[in-house]
Amino acid sequence: MQDATRNTRHRWAATVLPGVMALAFSPMASADDFTPEQDAYVRKVAAASELASSDRVDEACRAMRRLRKDDLFDTLPPEAKAAVQADAGYTFMRCNKPAEAMPDLKAATAVTPEFWSTANLAAAGESLKDWDVAAGAMIDLAGRWPDQLNDEWARLAWRAFHGLKGRPERQTQLFQALFDARYETTSGDGSAMWLELARLHIDAGDVERAVREYKTAIDLD
Repeated sequence: MQDATRNTRHRWAATVLPGVMALAFSPMASADDFTPEQDAYVRKVAAASELASSDRVDEACRAMRRLRKDDLFDTLPPEAKAAVQADAGYTFMRCNKPAEAMPDLKAATAVTPEFWSTANLAAAGESLKDWDVAAGAMIDLAGRWPDQLNDEWARLAWRAFHGLKGRPERQTQLFQALFDARYETTSGDGSAMWLELARLHIDAGDVERAVREYKTAIDLD
């Protein structure tokens, strides 16, 4: 039978990030051998996820919880499972349930990384003050989709940076990823970030890298 998702329209999902409303393209999963039961299941998941984009968020979350407990989920191929988990994570974030969203978002991004699900994982990490997860997601975003990061992401980057106090290696990884992605802001945050990054490299004894970041910060001032 035909793959249901190939006939399902692509939808636009708003990334649920406090202070950020970035539109991101969310294609539905693709699988070649859905049974009629699986076909109906993934359609229900898509419908619940789309419902979460409306003002019927609570209804969407109740439906998604039921669907995630359905035994049909375990019968899906890996990429289809990941798509269901990405949709579930999105839906739970819309319901302001980051603790429910995070496991699904982690699993989804591990199989099929996409901008919108990775962005929602960063948001979940921030909401739960799990700064390692938030930083890891931001590092992935900077490495894979640098052009998608606008000024609003600087706020999350700084919150993660301060949340990682006492972990200079992880702080360095976060700001280094943004620096290597040539992340720029119109608010001057980039300059301040690179000065912090230079300080971290000095503290680690890497003067050459520190000078590079310091020069970049000065140029941005």
